[in-house]
Amino acid sequence: MKRPLSLALAAAVSLSLLAGCAPEAPAPSDTSDPAGSASASVSSQPEEKPQQEVAPSSGEMKLTAFKNIQLSTLSPDIRIERGEDWGIRYTLHNKEKVTRAEVNGDTLYFSSTFKLTPTVDLKDCELVIIIPVGQELQDVSLATAAGTIELFNLNCRYLELESVSGDVKLDHVVSQTLEAESTSGHVTATACTADKAEAESTSGRVKLDGTYQTAELSSVSGSCELYAQIGKEAEIETVSGNITAQVPVQKLEVRSIGSITIDGEKHGGRSVTIGEGEPSLSIESVSGTVTVDQNALVMIS
Repeated sequence: MKRPLSLALAAAVSLSLLAGCAPEAPAPSDTSDPAGSASASVSSQPEEKPQQEVAPSSGEMKLTAFKNIQLSTLSPDIRIERGEDWGIRYTLHNKEKVTRAEVNGDTLYFSSTFKLTPTVDLKDCELVIIIPVGQELQDVSLATAAGTIELFNLNCRYLELESVSGDVKLDHVVSQTLEAESTSGHVTATACTADKAEAESTSGRVKLDGTYQTAELSSVSGSCELYAQIGKEAEIETVSGNITAQVPVQKLEVRSIGSITIDGEKHGGRSVTIGEGEPSLSIESVSGTVTVDQNALVMIS
């Protein structure tokens, strides 16, 4: 399994909050430090030009049809809703600058940047993407630093969601590939369906229920919960977070120095293997408790 979230992104956001500015895209290695830090050497290379504002920090736009979304913002909660036509409405922090807002080809692009201060208030910031009833999307990538991402009754081919301090909430979402990440927020998928699902958090809770061919859940200190029908295999990993799974499987592997309970029976060993074949469930935790009901009849909401 891959490591919970991009530590580089999490570190960039944390440091920027302490420094009083929002994270910006990493500068090429041959440009000077835009923050002017003491460690930066003086060079004759040109400074990076600031990104131009292309739209106000709040507004509403009618759009041409699109199939894909590439969105990266700082402050707002993000939702996708059904409506009569294609569009977007948003209320960002008044210091947030929209640097791109357009449909190019089949893709909606929206991005923003701004300077945070220690007392910045991000409440009431939101961004809503509107698609007509009966229309579906293909590839969707949504990222926000401080907001919550919430999707309901959505069908798409590829779904990538990332929030640093906000939650990621999915309800009745169908996608071939589903990737959801948060640093300190919770990741929750309710009654979702995917061929491949990956849900990760550093300190937040990760909870999936639904139907998946393969599923990967991971957290460092947060708990992981899986209530699902699995077609092939599922993997759950934590460091200190507790793990709960209700998954009918043919093969179960559990490793943890914490307590292990399987179908109501406590196991004293640090490693337990039961059964063979597929679907299979592999669980690994350093010190978290593990509770598994492999014969459960999973009720999908």
